[in-house]
Amino acid sequence: MKGHPGDRRLRLAVTGRVQGVGFRPLVVRHARALGLRGFVQNGPCCVVIEVEGPAPESLVDRLTHAEPPVAVDGVTVVTRPLLAGEDGFSIRDSATGQQASPLVPPDLATCPDCWDEWAGSGRRAGYDLLSCTACGPRSSLLRALPFDRQRSEMDAFPLCAPCRAEVADPSDRRFHAQVTACPECGPKATGVLEAIAALKQGGIVALKGLSGFQLLCVAARRDAVDRLRALKHRPDKPLAVMLDLPVTPDCPVVIGPMVPGLSHLAPGLPWLGRLAPATPLHRRLLDACGPLVCTSGNRSGEAIAAHSRELAPLRAGLDGVLDHDRPILRTADDSVLRRSSPPILLRRGRGLHHPVPMGEGPTILAFGAHQKATLCLALGDRGIVTPYLGELSRRSVLQRYEAELARLLRLYGTPVDAVACDLHPDYVSTQLAQSLAREWGVPVHRVAHHEAHIAAVLAEHGHAGPALGFAWDGTGLGDDGLIRGSEALHWDGVGFSRVASLAPFSIAGDGTRSPRRCAEGWRDHPAWGTPTSSMGRLFDAAAWCCGIASDTTYEAAAALALEALAEPDAAAWRLPLVGGEWQHRHLFELLTDPQVPASVRAGRFHATLVGAIVALAEGVETVVLSGGCFQNALLLGAAVAALHKRGHRVLTACRMPPNDEAVSLGQAWLARRRS
Repeated sequence: MKGHPGDRRLRLAVTGRVQGVGFRPLVVRHARALGLRGFVQNGPCCVVIEVEGPAPESLVDRLTHAEPPVAVDGVTVVTRPLLAGEDGFSIRDSATGQQASPLVPPDLATCPDCWDEWAGSGRRAGYDLLSCTACGPRSSLLRALPFDRQRSEMDAFPLCAPCRAEVADPSDRRFHAQVTACPECGPKATGVLEAIAALKQGGIVALKGLSGFQLLCVAARRDAVDRLRALKHRPDKPLAVMLDLPVTPDCPVVIGPMVPGLSHLAPGLPWLGRLAPATPLHRRLLDACGPLVCTSGNRSGEAIAAHSRELAPLRAGLDGVLDHDRPILRTADDSVLRRSSPPILLRRGRGLHHPVPMGEGPTILAFGAHQKATLCLALGDRGIVTPYLGELSRRSVLQRYEAELARLLRLYGTPVDAVACDLHPDYVSTQLAQSLAREWGVPVHRVAHHEAHIAAVLAEHGHAGPALGFAWDGTGLGDDGLIRGSEALHWDGVGFSRVASLAPFSIAGDGTRSPRRCAEGWRDHPAWGTPTSSMGRLFDAAAWCCGIASDTTYEAAAALALEALAEPDAAAWRLPLVGGEWQHRHLFELLTDPQVPASVRAGRFHATLVGAIVALAEGVETVVLSGGCFQNALLLGAAVAALHKRGHRVLTACRMPPNDEAVSLGQAWLARRRS
């Protein structure tokens, strides 16, 4: 086709969630509707579009306003010479043999069009493993980049003639759908009817979901829930319930108000996690059995099962297995989001592990923390952070961590310029980082734990500094060699300096699961106790003072109960800062005062901590809040509101959780600035 006067040609480099989500077919449809010529192609680090015709910039506007699951982060536009003889607009084969794109597409829940097709009368009616350009498995079955069928586990399922025709038809919504399938040519599920029968009888069923196995039982059956808790070694930690809710692409567990009649799923708490049915297999079980507990397919703390053979440790307690033959190469937990103000991402799992935009710099591989471990590869202008992996003291988690490390290196195939890790010499992640650095002959950047926490939030917001950061959590090794759990650090754009920390107190014995021992040490100051400046342990001690149970079975149980108990608008006590340390001894007497209701005492404790943040931030423009204690919605919400009221800019974790999952991102960001 010949051009016309006024035609121009542009080359667009598009970054964001634009691979594996039907973006290239979307580009074709919009370009043709606008009468434009050219092509779209998966490039090494982005999606590349060359477009020619009248007003080609109109395509940019349409793409930047695309509906989810597409999410465009940025478009770089370069003017190109007109190309004679080009006709129409097409999709070209992906560019290979260069540095791969950092945009591994996440697994996505079934989209509305596929739900309609599943419930309809066409050839995919009732086919539980259907997908299209906008939904279905991606990351879990990807072997290599760029994302194409022949580089995924779906190449074991050759397309039938009707599916091939759909994939080749630009007018079809499965045009260039890489994981499409149908009952004739695709993977198949087994055990559906048996699973439904087992659930109705009060049984426990393992379901192979999008990104790994999950365990299900009828939520209203307390006997089944008790059996499930025993099987997972999870006696009272909250369990999520699957309800008939709208399905979003990410489909996270969303923590909101308690569902009537299901308080046994979150003992003692007013909140409950709920999730929608992510796939037709989930929908079948939900429709047949009503609300279902849906939790990860593992024993508490272990890695999720990807294959039925990995269910062996759970087999004795299972009453059914709903399996399918679509392989899972990479598991991911459900993401968990707390519906609060501001919202808090508690776990970054399936559907949400998108790269974090970063400035250009050397390629850094960061090894993260010991608990809630993740890895981060800083490549180009992106930080690629793995989904939540778990605690590295667990053998199965360590194996998953090592497999994820090998996968990162294999997928991206780029030389690493430096590695980054925690300061703690006993962490497996630190030891592995140092070993590989020696093997590769690259430098190691050892980063203090709380510096990494604050840096992760700075990285998310693209804020170079300065800022005052609060990192409050359980423990972290500081650059002074001391184990700390609460620090305020000033970032000047080059380095950190300590401004404040909690005055050390003692824990009587091992108090990590005992609010009583934390409170006894706080009260009696035993010389034989373990010294700590942990804000997390201070929360535990405060919980015991307010009547919370003496022992807990899961992380942050006491803090959650204290938050639930707290009166939200209580007045603050003073928390003096003397010699760079917050003095808190007097709080014990105040928190145990029987003349004041426990709910008021709990509320005043939260308000006191908020007051300490506000007082220290006086005269500072930008404040960062990070660390596991800021998963507390009352603490975070009140701190943000109070700081905003005083004119501060407040940065909190958004794309990443505030907990140790973000440490690898912070390590990578700081290592780039120190390289």
